[in-house]
Amino acid sequence: DITSYKYFSNFNQKYTFDTFIVGDSNKLAYGAALAVAKNPGNLYNPYFIYAKSGLGKTHLMHAIGNYIVAHSDKKVLYITAEQFINDYRAIINAKSKYNNNVTYLEAFREKYRNVDVLMIDDIQFLENATKSQIEFTNTFNSLHDNEKQIIIASDTSINDLEYLEERLKTRFRWGLTESINPPEVELKKNIIRNKIMINDYDLDINDSVIDYIANNCGSDIRNLEGAVIRIVAYKAAFNIPEVTLKIAQDALHEFTNQTVYRTNSVSKIIDIVAKYFNLDSSMLKGKMKKKNITDARAIAMYLSRNMTEESLQRIGLEFGGRDHSTVIYSHEKISNELKTNAKLQEEIRILKEKICE
Repeated sequence: DITSYKYFSNFNQKYTFDTFIVGDSNKLAYGAALAVAKNPGNLYNPYFIYAKSGLGKTHLMHAIGNYIVAHSDKKVLYITAEQFINDYRAIINAKSKYNNNVTYLEAFREKYRNVDVLMIDDIQFLENATKSQIEFTNTFNSLHDNEKQIIIASDTSINDLEYLEERLKTRFRWGLTESINPPEVELKKNIIRNKIMINDYDLDINDSVIDYIANNCGSDIRNLEGAVIRIVAYKAAFNIPEVTLKIAQDALHEFTNQTVYRTNSVSKIIDIVAKYFNLDSSMLKGKMKKKNITDARAIAMYLSRNMTEESLQRIGLEFGGRDHSTVIYSHEKISNELKTNAKLQEEIRILKEKICE
């Protein structure tokens, strides 16, 4: 009942900036979040962050909240779009039931407008709630006009929120928008090590096991954490003194839905292709446009697309932050040339063998 709501700080104390593992895929979002936390209401307002589920956007929101609460006396409210919709519907229901919703309306505005920082997660769920969108626009205006910080998280970009009012999307663009991409392999390894450390698990695993988890359990951070917990439970259940690669594969057999250990990574492919063409790996990641370098770069992108399960965005990031369209172009270019170029066919065959060694 919104009329009985009492403000309290509802942040997960484990989600802080110190426990957020930073890599190439999330460093911009992390830096912006820290800047907002240190200067709420005056910098990047609103701050809009988007990413697929499980990549850390909720962790960042809680980190911002925990930082502000610890370093100031500001009131910070974190809610989901679903909670906002339910609270607004309470006003509508009260109007229908009692023909008087003044008390509910006052309680609603007290909750959402009498704060210094409003964080709303999963904003995409507001798309199918037209009346709630109107009220959120009014709430947004009230907070922004009074220089209160607004932080919004979504699983998709502003442009892809097709059923959200255009005037609301325009307001989201007033501030800063950042995305979190799927983590690169090295970041996934660091996340796994951090998960073990901060939870003080009785688990001493070597690099081969960490490599296995990083390469076989997807990019969702929750999946990586779940894999670690599964191994911890497996170790305890069978009283296993040491977790070897074989033990990890057995423990995660159903979790990964596969038993093949994928060792291919974009960075590995870049190194092998560069060495084959007598180049330095940094040349394929850099901006040099000599033909021998651009040809090798295109081949490496082609192989990365065919021999890994990384997204186009992730592959582009590994190649010096190139756009996904460049990866698509390179893949199509090499695919077409392979139809008639016998020399290229042989080069690709040799490189694939080297990559699979």
